[in-house]
Amino acid sequence: MKKILNVKNDYDSGNSFEFYKEDLLNLFNELDVYVENTNTDFYSVFKNKNNKDSYKNKITVECKGYSQSDWDRYVIYYNAINDNIKLLAKELKKLFTHKNDYVIKEIEMLNSGHSKIIEHHYFSIMNVEFPEKEDIENAIQDQLNLNYDELIINQ
Repeated sequence: MKKILNVKNDYDSGNSFEFYKEDLLNLFNELDVYVENTNTDFYSVFKNKNNKDSYKNKITVECKGYSQSDWDRYVIYYNAINDNIKLLAKELKKLFTHKNDYVIKEIEMLNSGHSKIIEHHYFSIMNVEFPEKEDIENAIQDQLNLNYDELIINQ
């Protein structure tokens, strides 16, 4: 018996965007900042606690995606810079990128050639803009810890 993992891009789930948004909001909620979205075509997920006039400094973050309509601009207002504010700016730049969702069909193949799908798995890669085979293999091990004999990607 042989275990095959058939991995395909999942363009429908939006899981990685939900994970991204949750991580972004958790980071934002820990900071004393005001975040303003300047592109009114997009909804801002940030619920500011203070007025932007109570902050002395600001960083402008340009967010660009893969098509002309994928753009946004955020302004982060703050009093004292720290690593988490820098991290918020870095993560905001990835608004339209770095979101890769995958679905796995885990297949059992008998020596006779008969096969059946025994499980479906889902995972996301958000730390690499364009994941390669090695990134996918690492994510499978790190997130799902699956053993397999053969890995098929996007075939």
